[in-house]
Amino acid sequence: VRRTPLEENRSTSSKSRMSKKLASDIVELLSRAEADSPPKNVPMQKPAPRPIAQTVPAPPPQRRDVYGGNLKPKVQKQEREYIVPQTNKKVVAPKKRRSTFNIIRWLFIAAIALVLYISNILTVRQLAVEVYQLQSQYDRIQNANSLLQAEVNRKSGWERIGNAAKQQGLVHATQKPQVLDVDEDKLDEFKEK
Repeated sequence: VRRTPLEENRSTSSKSRMSKKLASDIVELLSRAEADSPPKNVPMQKPAPRPIAQTVPAPPPQRRDVYGGNLKPKVQKQEREYIVPQTNKKVVAPKKRRSTFNIIRWLFIAAIALVLYISNILTVRQLAVEVYQLQSQYDRIQNANSLLQAEVNRKSGWERIGNAAKQQGLVHATQKPQVLDVDEDKLDEFKEK
């Protein structure tokens, strides 16, 4: 493939521009790396503790890409909030002075609640004793009823009634019962007399 002198000149100039751009990118990356690393032979100091949930402005954005086509840093106008980790420092709140009236009022309310609670316990125990007494009385009455029912069943047996009837002189009927017609007028006359 043969190129024209114009094409060769273009490709040579684009190569030289690209190599210059890459060289400047490498120099910029090296300077950033030096700025990010801590200085040697300098002792590290601990940062001072910050209170919880303090608003801290966002760090400035840094470009970390090797080659993006644009070396101008992008500026963000937005401020971010970060939550700083909690320190072991105890926060002391100012002590609130309590009035004597409020203390007496709360003691009075607590005393009333305690009296009501104790009276409730005593009432429940008294009711439990009454329930126990009524239950034992109910059981005694049930036993007496069952004894009486057994006696009624024993005395209402056909054999016992038949023996008592024979002793009184009663016998079984030998004839069929007859139906009698009663005149109402005669019955009224009889009632008047």
